[in-house]
Amino acid sequence: MVVLGIMPGSPAEEMGLEYRDIITKINTVAVSSAGDIANYFMNKKPKKNDKLVFEVAKITIEGDAVTATVIKKEYIVKN
Repeated sequence: MVVLGIMPGSPAEEMGLEYRDIITKINTVAVSSAGDIANYFMNKKPKKNDKLVFEVAKITIEGDAVTATVIKKEYIVKN
């Protein structure tokens, strides 16, 4: 799922997600759409202090070269 915007003060901003990042996994569960992410949260129901690990692909384009770098971002559930 491609990040198209970040709301100020949101968990996405807190963990450093950026415009055009691509979220590919949450805690080893593959996601490819906003619906997949919504389903993940509805099914798993993370509780306060649970750690979520997001696998994020960052795409860099330089001339004809396209590079994808996969990083992990963590978020601790606050409520």
